[in-house]
Amino acid sequence: MDNLGILLAGGHSSRMGQDKALLPYADHTLAEHIYRIMKKRLPQVWVSRQKDQPVPFNADRIVCDEERDKGPLSGIFSVLQAALESGQYDGLLIVPVDLPCLTEDTLMPLLQEGRRLQRPVCYGQHYMPLYLPVRSEIADEISRQLHTPDSRLSVASIFYQFHGLQLAEPRDLSLTNTNTMAEWQAAQQRIEQHEVPDG
Repeated sequence: MDNLGILLAGGHSSRMGQDKALLPYADHTLAEHIYRIMKKRLPQVWVSRQKDQPVPFNADRIVCDEERDKGPLSGIFSVLQAALESGQYDGLLIVPVDLPCLTEDTLMPLLQEGRRLQRPVCYGQHYMPLYLPVRSEIADEISRQLHTPDSRLSVASIFYQFHGLQLAEPRDLSLTNTNTMAEWQAAQQRIEQHEVPDG
């Protein structure tokens, strides 16, 4: 069975002030930039969005969150359920849309170790990007969190509960997260100054 890429792009982007997925990157959007990087290593990449959020490029598949306002676990649950139903995939490589400095090389160790061990794999305390095995017991635990009042709704808790492996963090800027406009502008400057490889 194959690994499946998941681009998480369904957040509200409240701190950014506008939809992060639609931020301009070169001649396309940030979401399409991350999608293209993922497609270099994955035959199928699905995009996780809210029902009212557009996807301005041709994705392999769009999966809408079943639960609103419950953070990344909602999107992960929806795509995990769809992957289980398809019966075609043994692992998900989940990548958030707000990593403009991401490179193809950053994804490879997650894919390799995740597939070899069939355990969640991330870099250090960065719980995404994340390799997540396609297993019904993981979907059941995420569902429990989503439907339990005052639950933590934590990707980290899923990671540890299923014996995740933390790799050494890359020494480059590939995991630079952009949640605010200031962070986005700083990342753009680094890219323009060629501090970040192109993919």
